[in-house]
Amino acid sequence: MENQEPKNPFVSVHTPIALVALALSVLFFSQIKGVGNATATVKWQSDNVDKQITSYRNAKEQLAKGIEQRAPQVKDSSDSQTRFAQMIKKVNELSKGDDKDPQVKDAKEIIAILVNSGITSINVPDAPADPKKDSK
Repeated sequence: MENQEPKNPFVSVHTPIALVALALSVLFFSQIKGVGNATATVKWQSDNVDKQITSYRNAKEQLAKGIEQRAPQVKDSSDSQTRFAQMIKKVNELSKGDDKDPQVKDAKEIIAILVNSGITSINVPDAPADPKKDSK
């Protein structure tokens, strides 16, 4: 047995065990690092959601103020639309009268101008549509 070579100390059972231990330590380190990154990501998302909620509330308040500020203009527009619709309705009714009357002639000319400008038919509603009903 003297001819046997002495064993190499690096080639033994301890080398594979050391490599497995090193691989496990790298795996655990990466897992711990991943949990830390996930925590940071969740915190960032939470902060981002808080900012978005604040922005949404501010935008909602601004929208309410804008609607409130434009209420008189909407009322004026609705009144103008109603008056215009009534006027066109009267002109349309007047244009169906006798051609001898000068007002009927003028009414027919107005209707002809409207038709020539691209309006193919004149449909006058009794009252303008209520915008609040459409939005609900």
